[in-house]
Amino acid sequence: MPERLFFALPVEREQAQHIGQALEPVRESIDARWIPPENYHVTIAFLGATPESMIPDIIRYASEQLDIGVFPIRWSVNQFSHFRGGVLYLSGYQVPSAMTRLASELSFFVPLHERHANFIPHITLARDAPHVDAPALDLTLNFNRLCLFRSVPSGTGVRYEPLHSWG
Repeated sequence: MPERLFFALPVEREQAQHIGQALEPVRESIDARWIPPENYHVTIAFLGATPESMIPDIIRYASEQLDIGVFPIRWSVNQFSHFRGGVLYLSGYQVPSAMTRLASELSFFVPLHERHANFIPHITLARDAPHVDAPALDLTLNFNRLCLFRSVPSGTGVRYEPLHSWG
């Protein structure tokens, strides 16, 4: 059975909780499908449905291609915005070159139908969200690792299980 896979920079627990706390007033005032803070991450490359048998080859090839000397990656996030379809997200005005480099190094894995013209790093906070005025937030995030994640459906939503980590 295919696995839904993606490479991402996980947001460390303490920083994720800080973001979640800053969003409490907004969370209470609007109806949306909120992402739990333990799922906060920056997707670097989305592989989508991938045969489980390919996972060892993906890990091996990524290990050969990645420049893990880029860690830690520091990113100042300070901008809430929306994608079409009601995705509320957090991002920063300046994208660290290390993020762009990782996305480029892993683009080989992204299926053609999943590729986008521009890499837009962001942290998804909610789905099916109306446009809202989110609170001011100025936070520097430190990413110390890149993970290959598997999406695991559960009765309460989805959780992300790391299959391998670099950094």
